[in-house]
Amino acid sequence: MKDREKIKQVSDTIIETTDVKYIAHYWFENLEGAVMEEIENNITNCSRPEIEDILDKVYRYVFKELQAEMFNFARY
Repeated sequence: MKDREKIKQVSDTIIETTDVKYIAHYWFENLEGAVMEEIENNITNCSRPEIEDILDKVYRYVFKELQAEMFNFARY
């Protein structure tokens, strides 16, 4: 089996057995809740586009941090 096929097989198995979709959904649901709470506590009359802009910036930051962690992990 080629390395690329092995990698796909192993990654598919991990995704299927650890219920990654559930974990990701639960994690982002909590993140969105925390962001919305922070908005409600600190900003009055926040429009939906402004909320979406804040969420977008937070998600981009989180993805950037996750990517950095993945690269750090891959180095070991």
